[in-house]
Amino acid sequence: MTKNEIRQLYKEKRQNIPSKEKLRLDDLLLLQLQNLHLGDPQFIATYWPLGKANEPNMHIFNGYCRHAYPQATLCFPVVSGDTMEMMATNADTVYHTNSFGIYEPKQGERISAADIDIVFVPCIVCDMGGNRIGFGKGYYDRFLAHTTHNTVIIAFQYFEPLVNRIPVNDWDIAVDYIITPTKIFTAQGN
Repeated sequence: MTKNEIRQLYKEKRQNIPSKEKLRLDDLLLLQLQNLHLGDPQFIATYWPLGKANEPNMHIFNGYCRHAYPQATLCFPVVSGDTMEMMATNADTVYHTNSFGIYEPKQGERISAADIDIVFVPCIVCDMGGNRIGFGKGYYDRFLAHTTHNTVIIAFQYFEPLVNRIPVNDWDIAVDYIITPTKIFTAQGN
């Protein structure tokens, strides 16, 4: 299968998860996240979930991070042209909808990719090697190319990682951990 065929198949599978089941799966993802020890992060890059895409409920994961890592600043992406930067947020941050229909901070301090300790990346599906299929625009891969080797990259997905390798491009950046409702997978090869 091509990357686009896999993307379409798993987008459809995710869309077909009933809302009650999705609530249960999100709770199980949170329980798995609570089992992952993330050290003492200063900056955690996260994102606002797209409701129409039936993405995992990042709000509960972000709430957990605020509680478990009170010293950490949560950063959200801001897109401009072909680039994406992370902006520090706090309780007073005001968000607006960008051209993709995604909420992003209106203003705040921009945080360098090299300073980010943990990145939660949008993911439709990953394979066992940590190769990820996102929405296909490449924003995260371009951003992740500027992080350090110490940055921990985490994807949340409702499905088990694919055993067969997802087709990748030279610029694709693999994740370190894949959190599913049943298990945390350490990407093979990472």
